[in-house]
Formats: sequence, C-alpha cells, structure tokens
Amino acid sequence: MTRLRDLVRGQRTPAIRLPAWLDRLISIGIVSTDELVIERQRCVNVAAFAVAATALSHLIINGFHDFHGLILVNADNALMLAVSLLVPRPHRIGDYAGGIALVLAVLFGQMFIVWSLGLASALHIYYTLGGAMLFFFGVENWRLFLTLFGLYVLALVLALNLAPVAGLVVPEDQAFRDMLSSQAMINTAAIIAALIFYALWDRDRARMERSAHRRQDRDAQRHVRGPHRFHRGCARSFTRGGRRLS
Repeated sequence: MTRLRDLVRGQRTPAIRLPAWLDRLISIGIVSTDELVIERQRCVNVAAFAVAATALSHLIINGFHDFHGLILVNADNALMLAVSLLVPRPHRIGDYAGGIALVLAVLFGQMFIVWSLGLASALHIYYTLGGAMLFFFGVENWRLFLTLFGLYVLALVLALNLAPVAGLVVPEDQAFRDMLSSQAMINTAAIIAALIFYALWDRDRARMERSAHRRQDRDAQRHVRGPHRFHRGCARSFTRGGRRLS
C-alpha cells in the first residue's frame, strides 16, 4: 500500500537492485572508465545475452523437431550462440567494437536463417530490432548508427523481395514455420522490452548514484564549515567583549 501511495503521489522510489552476480555478468569485459561508454557497453552485453538466449531457444526447438533435416540451421544457431557470448571481449579493443561485432553477426547470421526457412517463418522480423543500435552507439554517433541501420533496412528489403516464401530447408513443413513465426514475434517483443527496461533502469540508477554523491559532498562541506563558523563566532564574541571592557 505504501508503494502504491507513493506511485499515486508521484514520489520517486529507489531503483531496483540487481543481484551482484547479474551485475557482474552484465559488466563482463568492460574496462573503460568513461561512465557513458560503460552504460552503452552494458547495453551491448544485455543485447548479446538476449541474442544468445534466442539462438539457444531456436536451437532446442529445431533440434527436437527435426535435428537432421535442420542441421544447417542448427549449425547457424550454434554459431550465433557462440559469437554472442564472445561479444564482451571486443570491448577491450574499442568503445564500440563489441556493438559493431554484435550488429554484424546478427545481420549476416539472420540472413542465412531467413533464406533457409523462408518468409513464411517470419524470422526476418528480427531485422526490425535495428533501431536498438541507438542504445549501443548514442545519438552523437549518428553516422555510425545510420550506416549500420541502413544495412539492416537493406537486408530486410532484400529478404522481402528475393527470399523464397517456403525457404530452402524442409520447405514442405508449413506447421513448423507457423510455430517459428509465433516464437519470433514473442522473442522480438521480449527483446525490445528487455533493452528498453535495462536502458532506463541503468540511467535511473546512475542518476540516483550521482545525486547521492552530491548529497554526501554537501554534507561533508557542512561538517567542515561548521567548526570554522563556531570559531569565527567565538572570535567575534571575544572581540566585542574586549571592546566593551575597554
């Protein structure tokens, strides 16, 4: 009831605290000391783990459905899983190396999947996540963003106009493609929600930490000024008392 009352009144509540192990996992591979770069690289890591989870889910479903018939698709998903888990390593090379690596891996890996399973699987919907690259690079790097986003738009247009409807792998299995279509839409919605939630949470957490540091600095300055004011007040009292006696 107290939390609900605070929300109704518009009062701020403390940011959600992540478990220590999850916070360390999100920060893996990050060596930068720039607060803005750290925030963006953490977003890249969250996206990389989301891609890995998506690839693993497809790998499991495909494996149970028809492992041998979908062996090439399974190999691509396994490769995407491995590459996504290695994305934090390039953070040591440059501020945006990890983000670029993830974007290109999804770009080319997904193109193979779309052509293999066709437009009927609706797996090309993952290209609509290209706008999330803004979380990786920021508005000030708009040239880099537009270049990579343009590649995603181009890949989507090519897939829509050239990719086979039934795909090149087990084209007769329409029921499987219907299931993949539903899974892809759910995954896309979940990835978008996870990225937006984390980006807003991390920014709110950083803002609250800066506010706490400022309060600590103000309190420290008050403690330092307090004794000086007391001594100055005593000195003035003694001076006035001396003047009266004289």
